[in-house]
Amino acid sequence: MLYIAESPNRGRGVFTDQVIEAEEIIECCPVITFTEQDVSHIRLTTLNYYYFEWGENETEGAIALGYGSLYNHAFQPNAAWRNKQAEKMIEFYATQRIAPGEEVMIDYGADYVTDLGFV
Repeated sequence: MLYIAESPNRGRGVFTDQVIEAEEIIECCPVITFTEQDVSHIRLTTLNYYYFEWGENETEGAIALGYGSLYNHAFQPNAAWRNKQAEKMIEFYATQRIAPGEEVMIDYGADYVTDLGFV
């Protein structure tokens, strides 16, 4: 149901070819985790734009496999995620109905939005 396509002014994005209802699970992505020390190095690379905060104090990091690290940002997203740390997974779910052909968008959070220059 998910596919990658060009997103206007955003590069690649994740889209759906089927209706996704509100609260429906979109994708469960396994993650590769890394330490707080690794985060300081990763922030100097292209991976800075693709990792999620992780760990009890969110000082560690995780790269989501599957499509997880490719969802684009929106201030009014149609999806969100939950860290499932015990399972080493990130679960993406719809926050509203998403129509076929629509891009699945998440909110990166205030820190990342500022870092990426969205504000």
